[in-house]
Amino acid sequence: MTLKPADYREIMNEYDRIRQANYQLELDRQTEIYSLIPDIREIDETIASESMGVAKRMLFQPDQDQREALHARIDQLVRKKRELLTGNGYSPDYLDPVFCCSHCKDTGYVEDRKCVCFEERIKKLLAGQSNLTTEIMEQNFGTFRMDWYSTEVPKGKKLSPRDNMKNILDGVYAFIRDFDRQPGRNLLIHGHSGVGKSFLSACIAAELIKAGKSVIYLPSYQLFDQLADHAFGRDPEGRIMDNIRETDLLIIDDLGTEVNNAFVNSQLFLCINERILRKKSTIINTNFSLKEISRTYSERISSRLIQFYTILHIYGEDIRIKKAFSCIDGK
Repeated sequence: MTLKPADYREIMNEYDRIRQANYQLELDRQTEIYSLIPDIREIDETIASESMGVAKRMLFQPDQDQREALHARIDQLVRKKRELLTGNGYSPDYLDPVFCCSHCKDTGYVEDRKCVCFEERIKKLLAGQSNLTTEIMEQNFGTFRMDWYSTEVPKGKKLSPRDNMKNILDGVYAFIRDFDRQPGRNLLIHGHSGVGKSFLSACIAAELIKAGKSVIYLPSYQLFDQLADHAFGRDPEGRIMDNIRETDLLIIDDLGTEVNNAFVNSQLFLCINERILRKKSTIINTNFSLKEISRTYSERISSRLIQFYTILHIYGEDIRIKKAFSCIDGK
């Protein structure tokens, strides 16, 4: 899984805080029980004393019988302690060590492997860094509806919008499946407003975040605002540019809605080219056709897109309008 050193430290610090909090809870419970049930304090002191005594003797004269006798004695004392707890209305494990995760005991690792809880923390951290809103994060392939796309073939097209989208989905699934095996693949998704470009990108982002990949989603105006902050010294530590360069997947949404000028052209080329060189994947969504992109942006940009991006053209009716009418009709 992709994780920066600072992110790793943040997660490990969280585990430290959890262990400290749970240890304090154990001490509070112990103080409570020792006050209410003094016999349990005596049992714990007996276990500690007898264990220490046997350990000292074993240093000079190892004796398996002594070890087994000690284990049997401790088991007997632990059973008595549990009986005292239940007899006073407590659960028998009330004084046991407290863990939020029983698998890794709040260390994050099971032997030398990351625990499931560690993997979940990575996904949560990556989702928080992605700039994806809660609404966008809820968009996934499970809620993707093919019936929004018509089965009628439009004039000048060889496929219906639905069959075209089926082909696009096949390509998208391959993009996700082969993300590690074929690094640096890129998608240019174009089509008019409301055909599902952003939705499809959000579905891809959700799947890759689940797989532990870092994703940054930026509407084009936000991207260029951040690049301007970096270019004009408002990003002294270079974090903005590091994130844009190094994230596993950068999604630039609605390219063409920003105010276009020489700065935008130069920064877009640098961003695209840098990620191509680093073999980092990028998805660009735009209402522009390839011809409009060529007219709007520099030749260097359009040539990079044609050479290094898989072009996906989504067409059909505006799904947002169809959804609005279906709500009115009660469907």
